[in-house]
Amino acid sequence: MKQYKIKLNNLLKKIGFFEIFLTFLFLTMLFFLIFYLFRSKEWIIVDIKITSDNVIYENRTSPFWLTSSLKKGDTEYDGLGKPIVEILDIKTYDTDNQYPMYYKEAYVKAKIQAVYSKTQKKYTHNSKDVLVGAPISIKPNGILLEGLVTKIEGVSDKNNDVHKKVLLQIEDNYYERKDTVGVRPWIADAINVGDQIKGFNGETIAKVLDKKVEPAIRITTDNAGNAHSVRDPYLQDLYITLDLVATVDHGNYYYRNTDKIKVGNQIFLFTPRLDTKATIIDILN
Repeated sequence: MKQYKIKLNNLLKKIGFFEIFLTFLFLTMLFFLIFYLFRSKEWIIVDIKITSDNVIYENRTSPFWLTSSLKKGDTEYDGLGKPIVEILDIKTYDTDNQYPMYYKEAYVKAKIQAVYSKTQKKYTHNSKDVLVGAPISIKPNGILLEGLVTKIEGVSDKNNDVHKKVLLQIEDNYYERKDTVGVRPWIADAINVGDQIKGFNGETIAKVLDKKVEPAIRITTDNAGNAHSVRDPYLQDLYITLDLVATVDHGNYYYRNTDKIKVGNQIFLFTPRLDTKATIIDILN
């Protein structure tokens, strides 16, 4: 027994500050590794608007080759082979009918593994905050997707939703002219009272309440250079009243969590028969 004590004392005498520091550092790293691997995680569902890596220009559309590469069920795995992201749904819209192949707006509904902090009352994914309006980066099936979180189910949904009634003038993306904003007759025929725009879960996010069509106002000039407004015999001015679901944030209203509802602003409409842009000319409530 004495021999073992002597050997232990000799060993302790040989251990210096450096060895103690390395042991402490190893145990600390081991503790944080165990904490990271075994901390409580849960699945949350988020809606993401796909953008570029520069979120200052969040309205920038997605390249067609990126959106066409996505499909439901695409999954991202961590270093241990466990799934941490799964694509649940994808929606793409043509934001320019003249060049639909190159200009698309893409939204992704994804299920992601996140850690909830009770003290900060927020989620993190890959050590980054998951917040509405915050940038997020996921890699399902080896595809790098960067975008903005527009909704967190169970956290941000229906907390600040209100109905706004707006008057819009529809534009013709195929037939843009400087002297008029009138649309061709079949564009006017493509939108009808009762048309509904659906969200990810099939919920109605906008509904056409009223429609008004009249000969389009066109600006002409005479030989003296004087401007005159005339009614075009072919083109039509198309106005619709839309009841839409808006999110309130600091006194501002947003449609689809991205388009600010202000007179003069443009929003995109994705009706059953037509994808087009429209200008808000009045807010009725």
